[in-house]
Amino acid sequence: HDTTKKYPKHDEVLMPLVAFLNNRIDYQGNKEIIKGYGFKEIEREVKEMCDYANFLERKARNEGINQEISQGIN
Repeated sequence: HDTTKKYPKHDEVLMPLVAFLNNRIDYQGNKEIIKGYGFKEIEREVKEMCDYANFLERKARNEGINQEISQGIN
C-alpha cells in the first residue's frame, strides 16, 4: 500500500497497521506515520517491529539461498 494515499474506510486504523507490517518503511518513517495518526509515541514497539521485519526478511533470504545451494542451483 502506498503510504501517501488514504484508505477509503478506516484509514485511522489501517494505515498504522500498514506502517507496522511494512518492512520497506524505515524506523523513522514508521515513527512519523504512527505519530501522524495520533498514537502516543511508542518508540520501543516501532523499533522492535522494524527489527523483526528486517529479521524475517534476512531469514527468508538465507533460507532461499541455502535451499538453492542444497539443490545445486547456484
